[in-house]
Amino acid sequence: MYATEDDLLTRVPEVNANPGDASIALALGDASALIDTYLAKRWAVPLTEPPRVLVDLCIDMAAYKVNRDGGAVSEDLRLRYEDALKLLKDIAKGVIDLPGMDAVSDDPDQPQSAGAVVVSGPPRLFGRDKGY
Repeated sequence: MYATEDDLLTRVPEVNANPGDASIALALGDASALIDTYLAKRWAVPLTEPPRVLVDLCIDMAAYKVNRDGGAVSEDLRLRYEDALKLLKDIAKGVIDLPGMDAVSDDPDQPQSAGAVVVSGPPRLFGRDKGY
């Protein structure tokens, strides 16, 4: 995860949860997974040492999710969540770079892959050498 429970409760005191609540861990996990989804186009995820901006984005998104599930989302939290999503989209498109991070691909439209695709199957039934 890109942020901790302590990060969230310290930075966003209006979160509707108590220390140790499962909703906090769930929201932080969801926010981190969403961040990874956007970053996977350009970096190998999860990042082992994320830049501070990703920690901030994770906190903003998790705070929104905790309060949304509790039924009390302030306008400020909603705007912070929407701004975080916009920033993630710009990072994924390559409009904004992450400080200190070297992209695996300079082409944001080229998703990262684990390697070549290998396909195997039975030998051909028909071919030029068999006269069909």
